Amino acid sequence: MSKCKRKSVGTYATRRDIREKPDHSSKSPQFHLSSQKACKQITFGVQAIFGPFDPLLGSHIQSITDALDIPHLEARLDMEPQEKEFSINLFPSHLSLNQAYKDMIQFLKWKKIAIIYEEDFGLMKLQEIIRSPPDKSIEIYIRQGHPENYRDILKEVKYKEIFSVIVDTLPENMHLFLRCDIETFDLEDFKYNFCQHDGV
Repeated sequence: MSKCKRKSVGTYATRRDIREKPDHSSKSPQFHLSSQKACKQITFGVQAIFGPFDPLLGSHIQSITDALDIPHLEARLDMEPQEKEFSINLFPSHLSLNQAYKDMIQFLKWKKIAIIYEEDFGLMKLQEIIRSPPDKSIEIYIRQGHPENYRDILKEVKYKEIFSVIVDTLPENMHLFLRCDIETFDLEDFKYNFCQHDGV
């Protein structure tokens, strides 16, 4: 367990000057550094912790706040189904998301699906679709992609005549995925919708 210590609760009950003090960390999950920052905030008398958004780092910070009875507000995918006493997660559960994906697949009558994911965690998020698709006749093609091979994967998907794709990639790489084949898409439907489409 972390070496976080909280001052006596009585000192917080009388304080009326609660202020926001954001502490932004880098995007990469650095458990030791983040634990130190969280502990530092706690020793300063923080009333609640917001974030982080990283799924692995979030569960680590959440365990610290649970141990010290500090409210924790987050918006991250949490694979653990049980509710936490002092934590509020604004992100839908993975079970709800998978059910929404299944409903969408069924509503749109998809028969062939390509799932392209970047990290193993992305595949874990979609495991219910793979395990039990809404229709047993659905063909599912799964590929792990990275910015270097997006174009090759899209060529394979096109060659297999799969036109329904679920993509789980890092947000910072999504623009790289989307610009791979922008010139091959028929954008006629968007011509008169006053939409701007940029292919970088």
